[in-house]
Amino acid sequence: TSRPSGNAPLYVQVQASTAKGKFSTGVVVDVQRWQLVDGNPYRYGKSEEGASVLTILLDIDKTITARLTQGASLAEVQDAVAEVVDEWQMKQKAKLTTEEQRNVLTYLGNLIEDMKSGRAVSKKTEKPVAKSTRTAYTTLKHTLERFQDGEPLHWQDIDERWAQGFVAWLRERGMKDKSVNHQKALLKSIINRAKDIHGDTTKAELIRQHKAQDMATEIYLYKEEVDALYSMELAGGEEKVRDLFLVGIFTAQRVSDYSTIRQEDFGVTAKGNKVIRIRQRKTGNKVVIPIIDGRLEAICRKYDYKLPTYTRETINTHLHAIMERLASDVPSLRERVVTTLTIKEREKEQKAGGHLWQRDSKGDVLKERWEMVHSHTARRTSVTWMYLSGKYDLRQMMSVSGHKDVDTFTSYIRLSSDEMADKVAELAGEDGLF
Repeated sequence: TSRPSGNAPLYVQVQASTAKGKFSTGVVVDVQRWQLVDGNPYRYGKSEEGASVLTILLDIDKTITARLTQGASLAEVQDAVAEVVDEWQMKQKAKLTTEEQRNVLTYLGNLIEDMKSGRAVSKKTEKPVAKSTRTAYTTLKHTLERFQDGEPLHWQDIDERWAQGFVAWLRERGMKDKSVNHQKALLKSIINRAKDIHGDTTKAELIRQHKAQDMATEIYLYKEEVDALYSMELAGGEEKVRDLFLVGIFTAQRVSDYSTIRQEDFGVTAKGNKVIRIRQRKTGNKVVIPIIDGRLEAICRKYDYKLPTYTRETINTHLHAIMERLASDVPSLRERVVTTLTIKEREKEQKAGGHLWQRDSKGDVLKERWEMVHSHTARRTSVTWMYLSGKYDLRQMMSVSGHKDVDTFTSYIRLSSDEMADKVAELAGEDGLF
């Protein structure tokens, strides 16, 4: 095809004694992606969508070979291919119907196609959706795909923590408040459109302008807690998740970055200091991470520099169980801190007709610290440790974490008011401040 983008069908060129000619298979591919892999179906098949295309192309190849062996004409070969493709397309449609009930990105992709064809109309005007609206939704889809970094986004994944993480990621990439709010408004409208699918009439309220007092408290782990976690006797998936989490602490990186560290990423500086060099997957930033804790390299060697990979959901599930058990031996993890309940937790209390979580004298929710540990706590822990050490300036700390925005970086420093006061007093020293 001569078109630079969009979708186009794949054609087959047949050269045999009984059949010669070219015809369309009816299998459609993304032009840009197809050109990027130089028309190689095996490279195209590395994605979830491409894998399905590769499967049908292999079936088409088998069908053509079999029919030509039988001496079929070009028309007979084309009919045989059409039957195979029709059956494949029926399975794809059935799969999409099921998948869009779970996957936000699948639903959004189908909605955009319906907007292009005119099947989806504006709910307010009942007229075809404007091209500018389609473009906005397409941009949102690409943004969500980058944020998810290859992981599926299911309706049940969209909770308050996910929404906060998405907004923080947008701001970290330099997006201004007006643009952030526009992305949130689009996502909220998608959730409202799909409420018949996910069945949650309150989910859209998660995508709102978060105020500081509405956001759940984020914690960091103390060094003795990390030492206890490192020494904890674990096995199977729990051991692997624990080790991954520790790598996150020792590198100050996101899950998507610290879970993909490989042996070739290790090196040394001109002065002989051991480092890890990576390009962050979500931001594209190049970072050089000094290895200042031997446990980091020890964990990587343990897995022959091929760290296990898990979804954030799986990591958080294991972490919750691990930290609950660790709290029985580490008293600081049982300390209670003021936080807020998620919408789901508030709904549980409403159904129960009373408080399920402890409150203080002011009525604020209290949770034990172990309950608030999740995959991103690793990055917050590392950033907070660097700050508390007093050894590094802002530029040095941000060069390791990969942050470009100062406000986003400083939001990772999780100190209580008492800890801030202790830090000021420590810096003032015996000479005082005044």
